[in-house]
Amino acid sequence: MRVFALLLLLVAGSAFAGIQKEFYVSAAGSDSNPGTLELPFQTLARARDAVRTITGKITGDIVVYLRGGDYQIAEPVKFGVEDSGRDGFQVIYRAFGNETPVISGGVRVNEWVPDINGIWKARLQRPTKLRQLYVNSVPAKLATMRKRVPAQGGVGAFVVKGDESWALASGTAVDGVHFKKTDFPTVARPTDLELESQSTWTSCRVCVREMKETGDGWDFLLEQPMAAILQNQGWGTAFNPKTAISVFNAYEFVDEPGEFYFNRATQTLYYLPRPGEQMSDAEVIAPVLETLVDLHGCNLKRHVSHLRFEGITFAHSAWQLMRVGDSTGAGGLQSCALSVKFGSRNWHDNLYQTTDIPAAAVEVNSADHISFRGNTFKLTGCLGLNLENDVCDASIEGNVFHHIGECSINVGHPQHVYIGRQDGDNEGHGQYHIDNRYDKWGEDVEGLCTNVLIANNLIRRTGEQHSAAVALSVIYGHNISIVHNDLKYAPYTGISLGWGWEEFDGVSRRSRGKPSLSLRNNRVCDNRIANMLEQLADGGGIYLLGMSQPPAQVTGGQQWSDISGNYIHDFGRKMCSAIHPDNGSRFFYFHDNVFENMKWLHIYAMAYSRKGDYRIEHNYSNTEWLWSLPGRESILATNTVFLDNMRVFGSEWPAGAGRIMANSGLEPAFRNLLESISLNER
Repeated sequence: MRVFALLLLLVAGSAFAGIQKEFYVSAAGSDSNPGTLELPFQTLARARDAVRTITGKITGDIVVYLRGGDYQIAEPVKFGVEDSGRDGFQVIYRAFGNETPVISGGVRVNEWVPDINGIWKARLQRPTKLRQLYVNSVPAKLATMRKRVPAQGGVGAFVVKGDESWALASGTAVDGVHFKKTDFPTVARPTDLELESQSTWTSCRVCVREMKETGDGWDFLLEQPMAAILQNQGWGTAFNPKTAISVFNAYEFVDEPGEFYFNRATQTLYYLPRPGEQMSDAEVIAPVLETLVDLHGCNLKRHVSHLRFEGITFAHSAWQLMRVGDSTGAGGLQSCALSVKFGSRNWHDNLYQTTDIPAAAVEVNSADHISFRGNTFKLTGCLGLNLENDVCDASIEGNVFHHIGECSINVGHPQHVYIGRQDGDNEGHGQYHIDNRYDKWGEDVEGLCTNVLIANNLIRRTGEQHSAAVALSVIYGHNISIVHNDLKYAPYTGISLGWGWEEFDGVSRRSRGKPSLSLRNNRVCDNRIANMLEQLADGGGIYLLGMSQPPAQVTGGQQWSDISGNYIHDFGRKMCSAIHPDNGSRFFYFHDNVFENMKWLHIYAMAYSRKGDYRIEHNYSNTEWLWSLPGRESILATNTVFLDNMRVFGSEWPAGAGRIMANSGLEPAFRNLLESISLNER
C-alpha cells in the first residue's frame, strides 16, 4: 500500500509540474494567447481568469508578470474569493524585471488646437462632468474664480420628512444661494458650477442645478438632497450660504496657467498651458474610472486572500464627489469621512451612520494576507489605497504615493466605532449588541481591520481634490503599525490615528453604557513628517482621537499606544501642532520624538474633553516647549507626566536627537524611492 500511495503522489506531482504557474501580460499581447512570455495576454483581467483555472490544482506560488506599458481599463478589475491563494502559496501580480506597467483609469486627449487668450481646446467624448485632468504627470486645476464671492444667504426651502432612504431625521434646509450680480459674472453653463465653503479644518462643496435671475442678483438652486445633507453638519463644517464662497468649473474662469474646463454640451475640453508646456506633444489624461482594482471578499468567513501586488503603477483615477440620488457633493467631517445621510447635526449622535468613505484607486474589503509592495499610486481623483472593512494580516510597504486627491492610505471606517455584535469576553466588558441596521455592512460582513503594517512608504502631495483629507488615515483597528513612512506637503494633517470625538467608553452619554472596543494596540513610530497644514488648521503632524486602549486593559498604567521616534519639522502656525491628541484621546506614550522649527504647540496636552493619561518623555525641540494654548500653560490633561524633555539652542542637536532624525522615515533599503520624485519634492 505504501508503494502504491507513493506512486500516486509521484504521478500527481508530475501532473502539477506540467501546469503553467507563470503568466505574462503585455499591452501589445492578445487575450487569445496562452499567456506565456512569448505569447502574453493583453489584460490583467484575462490573467486573473487564467489563474482561477489552476488555483485548486497546484502547490506553490502563482506569478503573473506585467510587462511595461499603459494598460487602459474600461472598468475596474475585480478580485474575489475565487481569485485567492491560500495557506502555503500566494498569487502574485508583479512587474516584469525593471519595467513599469501602468494600470490607467483614464483616456488620452490628443489633437489640441488653439482657442483664444492662450487657451487650447480638444474634442473629448464623455457624458459626465470632468473634475480632474492630468497633464504631463501633474494634476491640472479645475477652473476657479480668482476671488471668493460673498454669498447673500439662502433662498427657498428643501424639506426632509425623515423617511427617505438617505435620512435618519427630519428637517429643513435652504434650496439655493443668492449672489449679487455685481459680485458674480454671467456664465454660459451654470449647471456645471460647484460652490465651496471652508471651515477651520474642512471644506464643503455643493453643485448647482439651476441659475435664476432675480432683480439685482442670481439665485443658484442646488442639487438635492445632497445640498440639504451638507447644510446639516454641526461644528461649523456645514455648507454656509452666508459666507465667502469659492466657485469652480466655468469656461469664463479659465484665466490662470494650469486651469481646465470641459463643456459637456459641445464635448470640448479647454486648457490653459503652464509655462513650457507644448500641447503638440503634451501627455493629457482625462480620468474615467474612480476605482481601478477592487479586492472584495464575501463576508467575515469568506475572504479574498493571499494576493500580492508588486512594482505596479496605479494611475489616473477620477472622483465625481459623493452621490445621493441624482445629486453630488462633498461635505467633510474629518479627514476622508464625508456626509451621505441627513441625520443629527452632531453626527456623533448617529454613531457615524450618516458618513461614508469616498472611492479609492484600489479598494480592499473582506480580505486577509494582502500585500502591496513597491507599487506607485499617483494622479488619483480621491483615495490612493483603501483598506476599509474586515482586512486582516495585510502589509503596505515600500510604495510611492504622489499627487493623491484625498488620503494616500486609509484603514477602517467611522461606523466601526461599534461592530454589530461584541461577543466573546470583550476584555472584561461582557457581551452586548449595538443596533447597526443603518450601517454600511450587515453583521455577517462588518469587521475591524487588524494586524496591518504600513511601513516605508513615500507620500507626497495628498489632499489635492479634498483639502481636509489627511495624508495617512487609520480610523479604527487593532494592531496597526505606522512606521518609517516619509510624508511631505499636505493641506491638512499628516498621520491621523483614531476616531470618535468623544470617548465611547461606556461612561459618556453617546456611548450608551457600552464601550467601543475598536481602537487598541496601535503605534506610530519612526516617521518623518514635514510641511503639513499648508492650507487648513486645527490638526497636526500626528493627530489622535479616542482611547488607544479600553480602560479594562490598562494595568498599573503601563499600557499606552507608542508614539515615538518621529521627526516632525518645518511647519506650524496658529492651531497647528506637531502632535495633536484631540477630543477624548487617552493612554499615549510620547517619547524620543524630534521637533524642528515648529511655530506652535509641540504636543497638545491641554485639558479638553476627557483627554489624559499621557507620558511625555525624552523628546527634543529647537524651539521653546509649548504643551498648551498660550495663557493656559498650567491647564494640562489629567495624568500627564513630563520627563527629561530637552530644549536645544542653535543647530547643534545632541547625539540622541541625531540618531532619531537619521533613523526616521524610509529605512536604508527603501531610500531609493526618493529617486522616483523630483529634487524639490524630496
